[in-house]
Amino acid sequence: MENLELNEQKYNNDMITLSRIGFRPIYTSKEDAFTIMYSGLTSSVCSVELNGGNVSLDLASPYLETNKKTDNIMDVFTAIKDMEQVPVRDLTVEDLPLLSSKEKEQIMPDKDIATYFNFKENYDSSLGMGDEYWTKRLLREAKNEFGHGAILEGAFESPSMMVEEYESYASQNKKEKESLQKINRLGQMPYGVQTLVANSLQEANEVTDEISKRK
Repeated sequence: MENLELNEQKYNNDMITLSRIGFRPIYTSKEDAFTIMYSGLTSSVCSVELNGGNVSLDLASPYLETNKKTDNIMDVFTAIKDMEQVPVRDLTVEDLPLLSSKEKEQIMPDKDIATYFNFKENYDSSLGMGDEYWTKRLLREAKNEFGHGAILEGAFESPSMMVEEYESYASQNKKEKESLQKINRLGQMPYGVQTLVANSLQEANEVTDEISKRK
């Protein structure tokens, strides 16, 4: 309990410290203990988050070659101090720390593995088993396919390849949905933040339109 209180205090203190060097809060979620701060002076966006009892910061700027992700506010100071005099990269929507860890964790693919492979149509008639049974069986067969006691006559022809295919789909689908959420939140951000990713935003919107056409 004491550590949690200390980390909550650190979360608040880090935001106060950032405000003293020109950052201002532009988005806050009390439920997620997540705040996005912006500095027009350094063209920087920095998120502050209390998650799992730890405070983390994520600093993005065109004057930094990569985002600075840290749990130490002094690392942010150092990164700002060492910023290049001219932009060294074009920021993309993906670079901006616009979503909390909790929000990212809640993003699920549109289809679970049973829906993706249409178990209901292809396998439900066999033995009267449902999606849950066939999902567990596929994962079990994929795990044992090349291991000890490998399945010789499984229900699936290439279980490991099926699982790999689904994981690839799920990863890409979640990435697309995360991008959509980021774009939606970017619309709530000040104009200065939006201009940081002006070049990539048009591309992102084109991707959004393409994703919408699939539905």
